[in-house]
Amino acid sequence: MPLMFVSIALAGALTRGLVSQDDMPPARFSGRIIDEASAPVAGAQVLLVPDPRRPMARPPVQAVSDQDGRYAFARVVPGRYRVEAQKPGFVRPGDPVRVTLASGQTLDGVNVFLLRDGAIAGRIFDPAGRPLAEARVMALRRLHVRGGADRFVPAGQGFGTSERGEFRITGLLPGSYYVSAAPRMRTALETVEPSGTAQIATFYPGTRRLELAAAFVVSGIAIDDDGRPAAGVHVEITEEPRGAGAMPGTIGVTRTDEDGRFEVGNVPSGAFLVIAMLPLAGGVDRGLQPVTSPSQVHIAVANGNLTDVRIVVQRHIR
Repeated sequence: MPLMFVSIALAGALTRGLVSQDDMPPARFSGRIIDEASAPVAGAQVLLVPDPRRPMARPPVQAVSDQDGRYAFARVVPGRYRVEAQKPGFVRPGDPVRVTLASGQTLDGVNVFLLRDGAIAGRIFDPAGRPLAEARVMALRRLHVRGGADRFVPAGQGFGTSERGEFRITGLLPGSYYVSAAPRMRTALETVEPSGTAQIATFYPGTRRLELAAAFVVSGIAIDDDGRPAAGVHVEITEEPRGAGAMPGTIGVTRTDEDGRFEVGNVPSGAFLVIAMLPLAGGVDRGLQPVTSPSQVHIAVANGNLTDVRIVVQRHIR
């Protein structure tokens, strides 16, 4: 699927400065916001951020580029800053521009480059050829890691598919991408009867449709460290990570009943994690300890239902 590059109409702008509150003479600097053709980008929001940004610091000071792409910050407290620029329809390539300003210094020519962004759009269908609504669609960029497994990093901004199965991912830099599509994740409040088949995440290039695979039921029990059933525990089944940086998909979620038992249907064959997390409120009332690192067990589903999965959560340390 080709990248589609879009342009956004540019608007006029104003500039704004930062008033120094120090006794030292303030600094001043200015520059331009330009695109890949060195043309001015008007109406870009320019942020002046302390580098590194201090905890509880004031919000970054802002300016807006004018019709010539120029911006200026006056009466700036000496120090080190990041200069960041943003505008709908554009993306910033690489790292932000950094400047170090001395007392009383005037600096010009601090230019920031923005690229017109690209977008990927298309439609997602189910195996019967019907548009698939509310599918989760992501653009993934492959990063090669020397001496390790390649990483797939999400990029751009996207939303779920429409009722017509349409999606659009924006804010992309030029390059090659994989498009990942997965069915909507079921919540713990939804009751989904096992259907015997399940939709699984697929990727483009490769296929444009979600596939069907034989599906099974994973069930078991969550207990505390005294061996008693743990009710109301959030249980989630996710794919095993495929390597550093890979994003595992969620197969299903549920909560344990009063006997600590859980059941998740429509799980295809494969390797998965069963993750148990205690609720923030209810678990405390039952004397259970909310864990910062959720309990988890590894499971393998091989062409059949998997029962008697056992996962342990902890009580308060008394």
